[in-house]
Amino acid sequence: MMETVVGRLRDSGDLEMLYMEMRRLLEVYTAGKMYDKVSSLYKEYTLLGDSMTRARHNLDLVTAKVRSDVAAKQRENLMLREKLQAQSRQKTGAVVAFIVVALAAVAVLIVMRRRARKIRLSRDAERARRESAEAGISAALDERNSALERMEAIRNEMSGSIDADILHCPQGLENNLGPFRRTFLAAYPRFVDDLRRDYPSLTDTDMVFCMLIFLQHSTQEISASLNISRASVNSARYRLRSKLRLAKEESLDKFLQSRQG
Repeated sequence: MMETVVGRLRDSGDLEMLYMEMRRLLEVYTAGKMYDKVSSLYKEYTLLGDSMTRARHNLDLVTAKVRSDVAAKQRENLMLREKLQAQSRQKTGAVVAFIVVALAAVAVLIVMRRRARKIRLSRDAERARRESAEAGISAALDERNSALERMEAIRNEMSGSIDADILHCPQGLENNLGPFRRTFLAAYPRFVDDLRRDYPSLTDTDMVFCMLIFLQHSTQEISASLNISRASVNSARYRLRSKLRLAKEESLDKFLQSRQG
């Protein structure tokens, strides 16, 4: 029944569920002493584990350890079987040894499941933080767009009587990005403080670009979000590279996204 489920999951492409079901099937094979099936399925299981995200790195190490342990236990069992054929009077001791091996394998699998659960919870927490930050960005941008619409209406009504420099004052941008800043700081409290400490020349406007790049927004998305041209975004990115003292071959996006939030 579980083999059928695994086969269906292979066809569906649901790697997360396939990975979990393969692990359960390995437990069944191990408990049932079906070591040939364990060895065969484990190869596919290991390849699938290699394609998962970096958050599964620790789990991959545990998986490699399990694979080594299973191979060692198989060799141990082979030696025990050969010994039983030659020394039938030691049958009781061999059975006890086999039980110990099985219990050890089960214990390793239990540890692996606990590690997997811990990694999954950590990944879910990180996703929740990013979703919260994205929601804050959306609310801030909606508020900013409404303000821009009101400003455009005022400009049309006054027919140019208000100085264009006032209409485009950076202070207006700061006020509209207030909710976004508060939401971002709540989700990533260390990011801004650490960046300002390491690079005190960064302005508030520079910091807005750093926040958006940290949240993996592309140049086009930043341009649309801030209602500025792509050329302006590229100019800001160049300015940031200079202030952050990045080498030519270093990626601005990777540098900012690698910092702790």
